[in-house]
Amino acid sequence: MQGFEFVKSPTMDDFLEVHAIEQEFLKPETIATPEQTFSWAQKNPDIEIFIRDTATGKVVGSLTVVPLNKEQFDKFTSGTLQDTELSAETLEQYRDNTKYWMLFSAVGIRKSYQGRGLFSMLMHGFCLKMKELQSRGIVFKNICGEGQTPDGQRLLEKIIGLKRIEGDFEFPLFWMGAGDQTKATANFLQCACKRCS
Repeated sequence: MQGFEFVKSPTMDDFLEVHAIEQEFLKPETIATPEQTFSWAQKNPDIEIFIRDTATGKVVGSLTVVPLNKEQFDKFTSGTLQDTELSAETLEQYRDNTKYWMLFSAVGIRKSYQGRGLFSMLMHGFCLKMKELQSRGIVFKNICGEGQTPDGQRLLEKIIGLKRIEGDFEFPLFWMGAGDQTKATANFLQCACKRCS
């Protein structure tokens, strides 16, 4: 029987496999390089959730959720900042008792593995990570994301409950809404984590 596990300490090879997964769905120019995402994880190891097929040893699913500061959030939701423009220097590092803005950067499951419950497993890993961060006093004031694919748009709009931002963007942008959305964000995290527990 096939088994899956969360990757505890991703290596550069794991990031290369995630890059290959993202190439199955996304435009090449919108994908951060493996070197870039590896450097992000070196600075903030709490942004990546990877799933490995225990039979092959290969990464088959990933979820990247990046903390932003207010300026980065405002630029992203106005279409003037892409996540690929973040570097290890500009990426936020989680500090206890601090407020951030959340970016759903990428979700991907290798096409040959879809329909095997890996999306639910990724969301479970996300919820475990959010509970850990909340226990450190970390608060999220809003959530945003870019929907490049129909599945990505469905995740942001129907599952997370984000609203489409009005504007002429290459891909639809989503957020909780204008202003301080700390309460709405906390409600989403609470409901999502109840479903995952």
